[in-house]
Amino acid sequence: MLPQPVDYASKLTESARLSKIQVKELTLAIYGGVSGLSYFQISKKDGIAKILINRAEQRNAFNAVMWVQLAGMMFSLAADEQTAVVIITGAGNSFASGADITQLQELAGKERHREYLSNVERAIESITGCPQPVIGMINGWAMGAGCELAISCDLRICAEEARFGIPAAKLGISLNYNLIQRLVNLVGIAAAKEMLLVGEPMPASRAYAIGLANQVVPAAELETATLKVARLIAGNAPLAVKGMKKAVNQCSADHRCPSSAAIDLIERSCFESEDFREGISAFLEKRKPAWKGK
Repeated sequence: MLPQPVDYASKLTESARLSKIQVKELTLAIYGGVSGLSYFQISKKDGIAKILINRAEQRNAFNAVMWVQLAGMMFSLAADEQTAVVIITGAGNSFASGADITQLQELAGKERHREYLSNVERAIESITGCPQPVIGMINGWAMGAGCELAISCDLRICAEEARFGIPAAKLGISLNYNLIQRLVNLVGIAAAKEMLLVGEPMPASRAYAIGLANQVVPAAELETATLKVARLIAGNAPLAVKGMKKAVNQCSADHRCPSSAAIDLIERSCFESEDFREGISAFLEKRKPAWKGK
C-alpha cells in the first residue's frame, strides 16, 4: 500500500465537503478496500507508479467521485519518496472520454456545479503540482475533461489512434482561467482557439504537430515507449528533476492576469445558463441543440 500524507483525510473533506464516513469509504476505495467504489488501479515498479483509469464500460468518463479519488491518489504519490515518475492511462480503448454527462445534467444549481468544478480543478492541480513528473499514456480518446487531464500531465505519449478534443462549446460550457492558460501555454493561441471554438476531435498526428503530443507511436508500442521515457526520468537526479519541473511550471504560469476573475465568472455563468441545460439535454437525446444565448 502506498503511504498516505498525514492530512490526507482533511484534504478530501475540504475538497469534496464529505462526511467523515464518506472520507473513510473513499480512502478505502482508492486503495481497493471497498468493492465497486474504486475506479482506479495503482501499480508500482522500480520507482514508476502507474494509475489506470478503470471504467472502460463508460469509456473512462469521470463522475464526481473519481475526481476526489484521483486527487487522493496524487496526494499520496506526491508524498512517496520512492516514487520518481507517475504514469496515467486508461483501460480499454479510451484514455478518458470526458465528464459523465448524465451527472452534468444534475449540476445546473449554483452550489452543486461550483463544488464539482472545485473538485475537478483540485484534481488537475494535484497533477500539475505533483513534484514528480507525470506522463499521460494516451491510448485512445481524450475528450473534454479527459483532454484537460491529459494537458495537465508533463508529457504525453500517444498511440496513433489517440484523439483529443474539448467540445465544451457544444455543451454550452466555457472553461476557467487556469485550464485555458495551460492549453495556451502548451499549444499556443491559434491552436487553443481552434480546439476550444471548433470543438471537434483532433487526431494524434495533428496533436503532435501543435505540440500537444510529445510522441506518437503504434498502439502496440505505446507502453514500451512510455516506460522508456519514464525510466530515463527515473534514472536522473530526483532533486534536479523535481526542481526543473517546478521551475518550468512557475515560468509558464506567470501571474494571473487582471481579468482572470472575469474569465472564471464566464465559466460559472455558462454552467448556470439555459444553454447549458439545453446542451446537455440535446447531447443525451442525440439531437441538435436549440441555443438561446442565455
